[in-house]
This record gives sequence, structure tokens and C-alpha cells, in this order.
Amino acid sequence: MAALRLKSDLRDDWFPDPVRYADLLTTESVSRQFKDGYAPQSALEVNVPKSGFTLRYSLEQCISDRIAYQAIVDTLDHLDGALAPQVYGYRVRRGRGAQMFLPKVQLWLDFNSEVRVRARDCSGVLLATDVQNFFEGIRHAELLADIERLGKVTLAQRRLLQRMLSAWSRYDGFALPQNRDASSFLANIYLQQTDADMLDKGYEYFRYMDDIRVVCKDRFAARRALFDLIGSLRHRHLNVNASKTMIFDSGDTDKLDQFVPTPDLDVERFDAAARTRLGSDPQSIELLKAKTERLVASGAFGERSFRACLSRLRRVANSFDGQGLDYSAVTDGLVAAIVDYPWLTDEMAAFLRHGNVSTRHVEPLSMIVVDPDTYIYSWQSYHVWILLAALGIHSRELRLSAQLQAGSANEPARAAGALTYLGACGSDEDRIRVAREISQMPEHRLIRRAAVLATQELDGFYVDRYLSNLRPDEVRLREYVRGQPKPMYVADEPRRRLSHLNVDLPDEY
Repeated sequence: MAALRLKSDLRDDWFPDPVRYADLLTTESVSRQFKDGYAPQSALEVNVPKSGFTLRYSLEQCISDRIAYQAIVDTLDHLDGALAPQVYGYRVRRGRGAQMFLPKVQLWLDFNSEVRVRARDCSGVLLATDVQNFFEGIRHAELLADIERLGKVTLAQRRLLQRMLSAWSRYDGFALPQNRDASSFLANIYLQQTDADMLDKGYEYFRYMDDIRVVCKDRFAARRALFDLIGSLRHRHLNVNASKTMIFDSGDTDKLDQFVPTPDLDVERFDAAARTRLGSDPQSIELLKAKTERLVASGAFGERSFRACLSRLRRVANSFDGQGLDYSAVTDGLVAAIVDYPWLTDEMAAFLRHGNVSTRHVEPLSMIVVDPDTYIYSWQSYHVWILLAALGIHSRELRLSAQLQAGSANEPARAAGALTYLGACGSDEDRIRVAREISQMPEHRLIRRAAVLATQELDGFYVDRYLSNLRPDEVRLREYVRGQPKPMYVADEPRRRLSHLNVDLPDEY
């Protein structure tokens, strides 16, 4: 069950594995990983850009740790019953299916809808805030105490979870890995006491993960609510984010739309059509495309609807039904903007795999990983290298830059992306060089897996000389990809590649 749920969790990984860990998530492979017992390994700490060019930390665990983490949280998911109905985010789905949570988008819509209804009925004011550095601030000891307080937990479960969290965190006794379903569940449990405190005081209180809304009769009641909320959070060693805290009249439609957004009707129409037919109807697709084009043309990349529209349009572009559409306006806009919006690189790059990238787009995309002044964020570099590999874009300059970055031991994500590119678009000489250096490469999981993938087409002499000392899991990865009908460097390969291109970039680069 844990491996099945983990496959779902992998879909939005910040550092998606090129083959989605298909070699490690089979029943046989999972059994093999835990045959001789289990001990958590340290996690890799990697920075991921946030809006405004700030950074968030990412604790990247090995796959066996993620399976074990999900498995132990699966045994605790009954604790969701201790959460109040006013808590909307990441609520556990009944049963033992592949999806751990109820549909998250619908829960977000329900959260905002309920807050808007209550604010309108009250005709008062609204307190809107969120918790600062939420996942980083969670204390392990207090989380474990919360778990024991809310439900039955064995000593073995408690000790194992404590060992896991301690092994992964770079801090002494606090912080959870972010962007993990298991962590989202535990974070919800961590705020249960604050939820209870606010509801016991009679507040009309609503929460979606770290987003908190309180409907109050007037501004003084809202100030009192904020005072009490801060006091409760302090007992959790947390605080509100002052820059995202606002008290305003419920009749202020601009602020209400900002903090309690209404559903996007174009997206809703598209989703409704997709649920009732094998595909979406042409009219809803055209509306979705037109809306995405407007958002891109106006530079509205920060709007909540941008990601929603782009992800849905990507599904259309990757489907048979979407092959006749012209995506050039969206593609042109994304290629021009991606360098200035590093925190949106994952969504933009995912669309560009299917959005008809052409020769005029090659240079601006390549500059992101070739120009030293540009490749600041290793997370962005990783996604762009994977995109270039998926599209099959060849150039001497890209090869030289990838060769240099493949040795970035202090930036494993950048190195892994460059290695993947060299395997997919480099020469046999590049692949041999990777094989020759693989035994000296750092013990970073991202780097090691990318290096094995990069050398998959080598055999005979080179395997005997350079690849004979691979670890068992690396041997199995190599066997898995070599067992595919064709070389496999990137999952979800685009329908249209530019493999025929051999582009020379400007001399200054």
C-alpha cells in the first residue's frame, strides 16, 4: 500500500526521477530493499526557489526512506478523525486506496467557498493569515507527543518515526521534509491543538494547511482572534507570517478575492467537460487555451489560475485531441518568461515538452543552463536540462556546459540534470567519460542515478572496465532501462522531438 500511495505522491516531486523510480517500486524490489531490515539514511538538502527569488529547503530522501515514511504514516491515518470539520486541507480518504487524501483541489475550493459564505452572512471583517516557515518549525518531540495524545501508537512506531525525522533533518529536533504526502498529514496533526484552541474560544475559524481564516463581527474581535492565534501558535513554537496577515471588511471585494478566491469558471467548465466525456469538448478547450494565452500575454504568472490553466492545457497538448491546436502564443510567452520565474520552471518546462517548441526557442532555453550569469538556481537548471534532453536538442555549447556542470558535487541537482542531458544528447565519448568517472562521483542519489542512466547504451568493454562495481540497486536500474524497447533517459517523452537539430549558439557563450 505504501508503495502504491508513493507512486501518487511522486507526481509532483520537486526533483522528478527521470524514470519515476519504476525500477524500485515493484513488489519484488520493495521486498528486496527491506529484506535485511531498515535504517533511515540522511537526506539531501537542496534549495528550491520561491516567488520573489527567495528559497525554500527540500530534504530529498532515498526511495526506501520514502516508502518507510509513507508506510508508518499509513498506520496513523486514523488520527485524521481528531481534526475538526473546519480543517479542509489534506484530509485522509476513507479506505486503503492509492490516493491518501481526498481531492485536494476540491477541498481548497470548499475551504474558500465556506469562508466566503460565512463572511457574507456575518457582514463583519475577516482575518486572513498563514503560518510562517511551517514545515521548518515543526518540533519532533511535540509532534510525537501529539500523536500519542490523539490516538494509540506503539513504542516501536514512535521510536521509528523519531529516528526517521532525526536522520533527515539538518536541524536539531525539528523540521519535516516538504512536498511529501506523509509530511502533510503529520503537519495537520501538529496544528490540531491550535485548531481546538481557536474553536473552543468560539471563533469562526477555518484552516487549509497553514492558511488560516477567521470570520469576526468587527475589527476589534479580529484583533483579539489574531492575539489568541499567535498565543496558541507560540506554544507550538510557530508564528504567523506578518507580511501575509490582513484584517479587512468582508465587503471589500478586492481583498476578499485576493485572500479567498472564487473558482475560475473557465477551468471549472473544462474540468466538468473532462469528467463527463472521454475528452473535453472543443469549445471548453478553446476557452482554456484563450485564457492561458491572456494570462501569459499579460505576464500574470503569479495569479492562482495560471498554474491551473497551464497544467490542464498541458494535458490537452499531450493528448491526441489536442494535436491540431496552435500553442505558439503560450510557448513563446513561456520561453521568454521562464528565466525570470525560476519558481515556475517545473510547470513551464512540463508544458514546453508538449507545446511545439521550435528552432527559435532553442537559444533562450539553452542560455538558462549555458550562461553562468543565468544558472543561479540548481532546481531550475535540473528541469531545463531534463527538458532539453527530452526534446533532443543538440549543440556543442550545451555539451561543453553539461560536461562542466556534471562535476558540480556541491549542486547535485544541477549535476544530475547535466548528466541526463549528456546521456540523451551527448556523444559516445561523453558517455564513456561519465562511465570512467562514475566510481569517483559523490554519493548523491540524484547524481548516481543520473550517471547510471547516462551510461545505459554502453556495453562490452566499457561495462567490464568501468561499470563492474556498480551497487546492486544501480545494477538493477541499468537492467531496467536496458530492458526497455529503446534507450530511456526521460519519462513522459514528448510526441515531437527536435533531434534533427544541431544548433550553434552565439559565440559569446
